[in-house]
Amino acid sequence: MNEEGGMDVNKKWVSFFMFVGFLSSTVIHPAISIAVSQGTQNSQSQTEASTNTLTTMSSDVLGAPNETADSEEEPIVEAQEQEIYAEKNYDERDLSKKDEENGSQPFVQAEIDQKGLSGEIQRSSESSDESTTILEKVALQTKTKDTGWQEVTVFKESTDHILNESNFIFELKDILEEQDYRLIVDYEIEVPNEEQSVVRTIHKGHILFKTDITEASEKNTEIYEEKLQTQSTAQNEHPTRTQGEITPRAVADVVYNGSAGTGGKISTYVKIHGIKAKEASIELKYQLYSSPAYTRYAVWSTDPNRIIKLCANVSSASQLSKALWTELKADGTNVVVPFNKSWDDGSVTFGSGKMTNLKPKTTYYVWLFSVPSSEINIGWYHPQGTSTILEKYIRTPYVFTTDSAAALSIAAPTFTQASATHNTIPMVGKNYTGDIFQTSGQGKVQVTSNDGTTVQDKVTNLGHTISQGGTYNSATVSGLTAGTRYKGRTAIKDYEGTWRYSPWSGYFYTANTVNQPAAPTLNTPSAANNATAQVSATYNVGDVAAHPTSTDIQISTNNSTWTTITADTTPAITNRVFNTSSKSVSFTLSKLNARTKYYVRYRVRNASNVWSGYSTAREFTTGAMTLSIGTPTFTQTTATHNAIYMTGTTYTGDIFQTSGQGKVQVTSDDGATVQDKVTNLTHTVSRGGTYHNVTVPNLVAGTRYKGRVAIKDYGGTWRYSAWSAYFYTANTVNQPAVPTLNTPTAANNATAQVSATYNVGNVAAHPTSTDIQISTNNSTWTTITADTTPAITNRVFDTVNKSVSFTLSKLNSKTKYYVRYRVRNASNVWSGYSTSREFTTKGVPLTYISNPTFSYTTSAKKMILNEGSYNGDIYGGATNGQQGMHVKNDAGAWVSVRGGSVHHEIPYGSGKYAAGGYTLPDELMPGTQYRSHIFIRDTDNVWQESWRLNNNTYSYFYTKNEVDGVTNVTYTPAQTASSASASMVGVYKVSDYSQGQAHPKESGVTDGYDGQKGVDIRIRSSQDTNYTSWKSVKAIGTVGSPITVTSLTINSTSKRVEFTLGHMEANTTYEVQYRVKNDSNQWSEYSSVVSIRTYGIALQISPPVFDQATATATSIQLKQGTYSGDISQTSNDGVIFTESYNNGTNDKDWTARVNNLQHTTTTNGTYAATMVNGLTPGTRYRGWVQLKNFEGTVVGPIGQPTGAANEYFYTKNTVSSLSTPTLNTPVAENGATAEFSVDYQAAGDHPDQPAAHPSKVKVYLSTNGVDFSEISTQSSSPSIDMYDFDTTNKKATVKIKNLIAGQSYHVKCSVVNQGGESEQTPTRAFTTNQRQAGFYISETPTFNFGVQSVSSNVIATGLSTAQGTADFGIKMENVGINSNWSFAARVASLQTQDGSNQELTGAQLSFEKQLQHTTDGMNWQPITQDFEGLSEPTASLPANDTTTQLWKSTSIAAGQGKFRTTIGFESVKLSIPGNVAQKGAFYEGKIEWLMVNEP
Repeated sequence: MNEEGGMDVNKKWVSFFMFVGFLSSTVIHPAISIAVSQGTQNSQSQTEASTNTLTTMSSDVLGAPNETADSEEEPIVEAQEQEIYAEKNYDERDLSKKDEENGSQPFVQAEIDQKGLSGEIQRSSESSDESTTILEKVALQTKTKDTGWQEVTVFKESTDHILNESNFIFELKDILEEQDYRLIVDYEIEVPNEEQSVVRTIHKGHILFKTDITEASEKNTEIYEEKLQTQSTAQNEHPTRTQGEITPRAVADVVYNGSAGTGGKISTYVKIHGIKAKEASIELKYQLYSSPAYTRYAVWSTDPNRIIKLCANVSSASQLSKALWTELKADGTNVVVPFNKSWDDGSVTFGSGKMTNLKPKTTYYVWLFSVPSSEINIGWYHPQGTSTILEKYIRTPYVFTTDSAAALSIAAPTFTQASATHNTIPMVGKNYTGDIFQTSGQGKVQVTSNDGTTVQDKVTNLGHTISQGGTYNSATVSGLTAGTRYKGRTAIKDYEGTWRYSPWSGYFYTANTVNQPAAPTLNTPSAANNATAQVSATYNVGDVAAHPTSTDIQISTNNSTWTTITADTTPAITNRVFNTSSKSVSFTLSKLNARTKYYVRYRVRNASNVWSGYSTAREFTTGAMTLSIGTPTFTQTTATHNAIYMTGTTYTGDIFQTSGQGKVQVTSDDGATVQDKVTNLTHTVSRGGTYHNVTVPNLVAGTRYKGRVAIKDYGGTWRYSAWSAYFYTANTVNQPAVPTLNTPTAANNATAQVSATYNVGNVAAHPTSTDIQISTNNSTWTTITADTTPAITNRVFDTVNKSVSFTLSKLNSKTKYYVRYRVRNASNVWSGYSTSREFTTKGVPLTYISNPTFSYTTSAKKMILNEGSYNGDIYGGATNGQQGMHVKNDAGAWVSVRGGSVHHEIPYGSGKYAAGGYTLPDELMPGTQYRSHIFIRDTDNVWQESWRLNNNTYSYFYTKNEVDGVTNVTYTPAQTASSASASMVGVYKVSDYSQGQAHPKESGVTDGYDGQKGVDIRIRSSQDTNYTSWKSVKAIGTVGSPITVTSLTINSTSKRVEFTLGHMEANTTYEVQYRVKNDSNQWSEYSSVVSIRTYGIALQISPPVFDQATATATSIQLKQGTYSGDISQTSNDGVIFTESYNNGTNDKDWTARVNNLQHTTTTNGTYAATMVNGLTPGTRYRGWVQLKNFEGTVVGPIGQPTGAANEYFYTKNTVSSLSTPTLNTPVAENGATAEFSVDYQAAGDHPDQPAAHPSKVKVYLSTNGVDFSEISTQSSSPSIDMYDFDTTNKKATVKIKNLIAGQSYHVKCSVVNQGGESEQTPTRAFTTNQRQAGFYISETPTFNFGVQSVSSNVIATGLSTAQGTADFGIKMENVGINSNWSFAARVASLQTQDGSNQELTGAQLSFEKQLQHTTDGMNWQPITQDFEGLSEPTASLPANDTTTQLWKSTSIAAGQGKFRTTIGFESVKLSIPGNVAQKGAFYEGKIEWLMVNEP
C-alpha cells in the first residue's frame, strides 16, 4: 500500500545474461546462458494505482537457475551503469573548499590537535539535482621524511555513506605525533541519464594538515569559525550529533554568518554568546527593517525535530498559524529578542535576549520568529544566509551546547547524641555548594560502624533545595543497631545525577538494649536476713561495640514498686562486673530476707550517655534456713515380727510447708540399703517444731534394724535425722518337715526325727529358745521335754540353714501323731506356733513282690497286666496295690507316667496281684519303650516296690506304633500314560519324649516291602485293573503288579515314612494304606485309607502373539495360541497379563487384563484369540499368558523372550480436536498455507511408562466436507509442508501448503505410531486468506544456450538440452485490478564481468509466443481477441534495454484472471554479430518480464 492507500499494480522480473568467449573454438563449458529466475512477489510497492511506474523484480540466477526467490522485500532494479574515473591521485582534488560550480562535490571541515581529529564531510551545496554523492572510503594518513603516506585509521562507517541523506561525521581520539597528516576520501557521484542508465564518476580527494599540530589546530579553528554559516540539512536524521562534536569547544560563542543584499554586501549573522550552564544570550543582524509592531522571538528545544513535528499535519510552514504558535509557545522555552540598533547599512540588529532555565551540558536548537501583536501568520526571522530551508519551508535551527554544571560540594552533617535511642538519632542538615539534582527527596543518609569498610543507607528520601547552593534537610536516622559506634554522611546526586558525598561526621553512639536477667544462683541462708542471689544478664551491641560502663539496678517485692540499690543499701549490690566478650554484666544481691520473693531489673549506659530501657524483670525467691531433724526412738517392747512403734521429736529451721509427706526409713545393714517404711509422716510447718509418733510397718521377721526420719526442707530438698539405736523384730516359724521314722521292734519304741525352719532378715536375729508340743488329735496339745513320755531329745539350732531339729522318742508304733513348735530371739518376744505336722509311726514291712509281665492288644495304647505274686504283711484292703509305669524323658531319665490301681487278694502269708490278668487303661503312648513295677502298702501303710525287692530290676516292654493316613502327596507330571508317580508322607506315633522312642525297623523285617524295612504299603483302584483289590506294593514290580515303591525313607527325626510310588497310570485314582513294625515285633494297624489321583501329562504353553493390526488406542487382540499336555478341565482358566514398565516390586504396571481366557480341555490344544481392553493410548506393552494344568496348578505366565520380534506391542494414540489454523497471506494463487496443532495422548502419567509417540501425521482434506482425500508431502497440490512433534507436551503440528487462496476447506487428521493410525480428529472447517490485489508473474523460464565458439560470422544458437526440451509457459495473473494491462520484456546488454564492462553490442533474443487463458487453473485455451500482439507470433528482443510489448489487453473484463505466455523450446534463439565477442571473456546481462497497469 502507498501513502494514499493505493495499490501497486506493476510488476517486473529481472534475470541475467551470461556469456563467455573462449580463445579457441573448443566446446568445454556453457558459454552463453540466459536465465530467468522463477519466484514469487510477496510485497507491493507504495505507488499510486493510476501511475505507469514500472516496479521491477530481479534475482541473480548465476549458478542457480529455477531457484525460488523467497524474499519478502521488493527487489531493486539494477540499472545499466557507466563508470568514469576522474582523478588518479588524491592530491589532484583539495576538499578543504566548497566547489561552487558542482554542488555534488564534497568538502571537509576538520580540526586536528595532539588529542586527535574530528570533523564532518558534506556536499558543496544542497541543490535538488538528481546526482548522488556516495562515500566509499575516508581514512587518515601520515608520513615522515623517511616514509610515504601510510594509513593511521580508516573510518569504516564511511563505506557507502550517501551524503545526500546526511553529512558524515568523523572523530579520532588518539595522541597524534608531530608529523604530516592528511585525510583522504574515495567517493562516487552518480548521475542518471535519459536512457534510465547511470553514469558513475569515481573520484579521489584529500585535505592536508600542517606538520605543526598545535599551529594547525589553531588555524583550523579560525577557518572553521569563519565557515560556521554552513548548515546541516540532516540534523533531524542524526539526532545524536551535537554541536560539541563539530565545534572547537562547548562554551565558545556560536556565530552563524550570512550575507544579503546585492553582491552580498550586508553581513548578517546570528550570535549565541554568554553560554553558561543554565543560560545563554542571543543577538542577530537582519537585512531588512521590519515593523516594531512585530516582536522577535527566539524559541529553543532539545529536540532538533521540534518544529518538524509541530508542523507534521500542515502542507506548508512558511508561516505558522496562531494555534501552532500558541502550542509552541506553551512549551515555555522562548524569549523576546529586543530591538537593539535601528536601520544601518540596510540592516537591523536585535538583542541580546537571554535564554534561561537551560540544562547544563545540553545541546539546544534555536529558531527565530517575527510575531505580530495579533499572533496571526507568524513568520520566520532567520537572517539571510545563516540557515537553509527544509521541506515545508521549515528553517534549519541554530545549535549550541551549554556549559557543564558547577561541582557539588556537601558539608558534613552533625548528629544529636543527646537525642539518640538504641536505634535512632536525629541528624541536623547542612549546606551545599554547586549545582544539585533537580528532583528533591532522593538524597541519602549513610552510616558506617567500621570507619567506611561497609556503608549502609538509612535514609533514602532526604530532601534538599534545588538551587545552586543551598541546604539539605534534617532527618531522623532509624534502623540503627543498639550499642554501636557510628559515623554518618549524606549522599546527594549532582546536577547530572552522579552521587556526591559529604565528609564523614564525628563518632556517635546508639544506646544499648538489655535482656532479661537469667535465673539467679541462690545461697542457702544461715540466718533470716543473709540470703544472696548471683545475677547475670546480657546486653546488646553492634559490630563495633559500644559497651556499657554504668548500671542502674532496682529491686522490688511486688513487681510494681521499685527501689534502686547500691553497695550501701539494704538489700545491697556487690561484685558488679562487665564482661565485654560475652556482652554481659553480673552482680550479687545481698542482705536479702530468707524465703522471700523478689524482682530484679536493670539498665545500662554506654558512651552515648543515654540509659537503655530497663530490662524485663526477673522473679526469684531467696532460699530458706537449713532444716535440722532430731533422732527418733523405737520402742523394742512394742515390736512384732513385722512392726514397731516410733516416737517423734523436734526439728530446727525452715520445713516443707505441706505436712504428711515425711518418711521413716530403716536399714538392716547399717545404711548400705535404706527402705522407706512410712511415707506420710506428719509434722508442724513452722520454723522449728516437731514431727509425730507413728507405727513402722512392713518389717522383716527376725531382723536387726536402725531407723531415721526424712523430711523435706522449705525448698523441697530431703533432709535426714541421725540413725537410731538397733531394734529387733520377732521370728516367724514354718511347718515342720515330714519326720524321719524308724522301724520299731516293739509297740512303744518308735521314733521320729523332726526338722523345721524359722524366718529371719538380712541381719538375722536367730532364736535361742524353743517350745515343742505334741497331740494325737490335733486339738489337745502337750508340751514335751526330755523328761516326758513321749520325750524330746537332741534339740539343735542351725543358723546357717535357719532351722531347728529334734527327736521325738518313746512313741507308739502304727500310731498317728501331730507336732508343732515356737521360738524366741533377742527381741525377747515368742513367735507364734507353727502349723502342725501329722505323721504315723511304722509297722512290719513286706519282703517280696514279683515284677510285672504284659500281653498285647489290638490298640497301640493298651496292654494287659499278667497275674503276679507278693510275700509279707500288708496294710490291708483289696485295692492297696498299684502298678508303676515309667518312660524316658528328653534327658534320658526314667519318669513316672501313670499310677492306676490293680486288684489283688489279701492273704496273711503270701498272695497274688492282678489275679487272672488285668487290662490297663487306654493311656499308653504308641511306639514307646516302657519300664514297670508293682507298689503294695505294708503294714505301716508304706508303699513297697517290686523292683527294690528284686535286686533293683524292672520289667520292660514296647508298645506298637500307630500310623496316620498319608499326607503331603506331591505328584510328578507324567511324560507318558504309565509314568505317573506320587510322593507322600506317612506319620507314625512314638513317645512324646525324644528318648525311648520305638521307630519302624530299618532291617530284619522279612515281610516288609523290601524284605528289610519294617514298612508294608498296599493300594487298590477301581480304574487300574491290576489293583481292583488290595495289593502290597513291593520294591520290584511283577506281572500283574507293575507299581513299585521307587524310594522309601524312615525319617526318625520327623517321625514319618517318606515314600514314592512309581509306574502309575496318569489321571488315575488310587487308594493307599500302610503299616509299620518296630522293636515290639508287632505290625501296627493299617493307616486310614487315603485317595490320590495322579497328575496328567505336563502342560507347555506357546508364547503369546498380539495382533498389532487389531490395535486401537485402548485394546488389541491376542492371537490364538497352542499348548501341549493335559490342561484344566475348566475351559476358561486362562489369564492375560500386560506390563508397560517395571522398576521394582512396588513400582510396576503389572495388570491382569483378561481373567477368563478360553481354551480347549483336550490333551494338546489351543487357547483362544481374545481382545485385551483397558490399555493406555500411545503406550508400549509386553504381554503374557497364564493357564492351569490338569491339576489346576498355574503354569506361566509365559511371554515372548527378550529381543523377540513380537516382544512388544503398541496401542494407538488418541487425538484431540484440531486447533484454529494459522493462515498466511498468499501471493500465488495456490500459495496459501494453514498450520494446525493437535494434542495426542501417549502413555499415562507415570514417568517410566514408555510412550509410543507418533512418527507421522496423516491429513485428510475436502472442499465440500463430504469427500475427503489424504494428502502427503509428495502430493502435487495441496500437500503437507511439514509436521513436527513436541514429545514433551505431546503435541503434533502440521502445515499444509499449496492451498488455493480464498478457498473453503474441511480438514481432519490422525497420527501414526508403532500401534498404527489413530482415529481421525473431528473435522475443522477453515477458509484460506485472499491474496492482495495486484499483478502476479510466475513460472518464468530459464534459458540456457550452451557453449559457442567465437566467430567472425553471426552466431545464431538455440537452447541447450542439458535441462530438458519442454516448452516454457510464463504465468500472469490479474487479481482484483480493474484496468487494462500490458505484458512486456526487456533485455539488457551483455557485458563482461572482468571489470572492463565491455558490451556485446548487437545481440538479440527471439522466440515464438502464444497467449492463453484458463478459468480452472488446469485447462488452458488460446486467446484470439481483446489483446494487442495476437497477430505477432514471434518476439524479438534486442539486448540494449529496449522494452518490447508482447501483449496488451483492450478489454478490462477480458484482462481479469489467469493467463499464460507459452514459448516453444525450439523457437528460442540468441543472435550475436560476428567479431563482437571477445575470446575468453565472460558476459552477463538481464531479461525483465513486466506486467504493467494501463489506465
